[in-house]
Amino acid sequence: MWIAKIELTNFKCYQHQSFEFPRPVGGRNLVLIGGMNGYGKTTLLEALYLCLYGRDATYHLARAGLKENAYARFLRDALHGKALVMRRDQMRVAVRLMVNDSYGFEVTRSWFFNPKGDWQDEDVRLDEIRDGISRPLAAEEQLKEVLESYVVPAHLAPFFFFDGEEVKKLADQDRTEWILQGMESLMGVVLVKKLRERLTQYQNNRRQGLPDVDKSKLDQMLATLSNKETE
Repeated sequence: MWIAKIELTNFKCYQHQSFEFPRPVGGRNLVLIGGMNGYGKTTLLEALYLCLYGRDATYHLARAGLKENAYARFLRDALHGKALVMRRDQMRVAVRLMVNDSYGFEVTRSWFFNPKGDWQDEDVRLDEIRDGISRPLAAEEQLKEVLESYVVPAHLAPFFFFDGEEVKKLADQDRTEWILQGMESLMGVVLVKKLRERLTQYQNNRRQGLPDVDKSKLDQMLATLSNKETE
């Protein structure tokens, strides 16, 4: 999979701009975007995050000073400064992802604003591209599946989409816990831990309500899960 195209409309400094990227060949599968400070490199990265992951992206956009509850505020600030003056109440980002030369997907996310510039609504569209022909898919049902199958889920995106200017800052910080969480999610350890917690709660509830519960069997299951976590 590779990012073939990113199109921005009324997004921050981009009134309308389209960027196209070639298919990687010969193992050259990295896209590097360079430019002077203030020329929109980080904005392009933010647009990519927000288009693919929507609200789930805000946690990873630390450079923009975002927190999980700041999605609406970020969108308000991201709307192009002249959009409302020109009576344009819509901001849009489209990302085309190609699996091979003839098959891929396009994600289009649009945000709508009131006359004061406050974010009001959002729409996401997912199209399947086959031999140059697009057909719409059910975005709410299939976008997450497409991202997990062909791209990466939101919690792993920082491993692959990152701002090079921030690398030194990250290197100077202790990111052990952040990396551990990402790797545990990738390996399914988080799911095992949640299962263990639910099993423990179930065990406690059963012990309180039914004295004839096979406690030894439950203890054995908990021990097995604990061993799996340490492997």
